[in-house]
Amino acid sequence: ALKLHGKPEERVVQKEKLKGDLPHVVYTTFETLNQEIGTLRKIEWGVLVIDEAHRLKNESSKSSTLLRQLNSRLRLLLTGTPIQNNLHELWALLNFLYPEIFTSSE
Repeated sequence: ALKLHGKPEERVVQKEKLKGDLPHVVYTTFETLNQEIGTLRKIEWGVLVIDEAHRLKNESSKSSTLLRQLNSRLRLLLTGTPIQNNLHELWALLNFLYPEIFTSSE
């Protein structure tokens, strides 16, 4: 497993480990994803597991926009609150998982 987090100089060393054979698990934060999207979008991920997925309840949010740039074969969302205010929030999560099926919130 590789933690991709910390100060920029620490992440330089961590990112070197993403070259060649990928570790089985790479974990990071939404904030680090924002800073390292250029590196992370170049990788074909097997599985994306997104904790605190309620942060994607707005499909136009920065977090959602960044995560949609990552290539993966499978996406999993973890959240205790898939609906906080309305059904559109649930649609946004489903659209992230299956954009070809959940094309419209109508």
